[in-house]
Amino acid sequence: MTSQGLREATPPWSTAVFARVVGELDESVDHLPAYLEPLHLIVGRRHPLARRRTVRLEELCRSRDFFSFVGAWCADIVQIPIVDPAPTYPWSLLLNRHHPHPATLQLVRHVEAHFEPLDRARQRVPPADRARFSAHPSGSA
Repeated sequence: MTSQGLREATPPWSTAVFARVVGELDESVDHLPAYLEPLHLIVGRRHPLARRRTVRLEELCRSRDFFSFVGAWCADIVQIPIVDPAPTYPWSLLLNRHHPHPATLQLVRHVEAHFEPLDRARQRVPPADRARFSAHPSGSA
């Protein structure tokens, strides 16, 4: 989410939102890394990979099939974790400095306490997010 997207949000966003930070944010927005969500492969139940417990990222990169990593849930699809490494979606907690809320500090402490930094051996994030998600937001592990 960009600063422009936050400024144009209707209705204007109030205190906090979880989103991926894309680009520069303006001074009214504070942010901290919150969660690295592992992505899953979604295939139909008749797909050759449907019975697998996991699928390696390298296998998908070599495949000629089209794969989807998001989608609506229905009874005829299965979700398979992608591993070695696991691609992740980097969620950040964005805070509106102009609209603080009494519970904001509690939310920030919760996010900091439960955040697990990027494990480069097991996980992947887009290059632009690597530095931000490699360290603990509070500066401690």
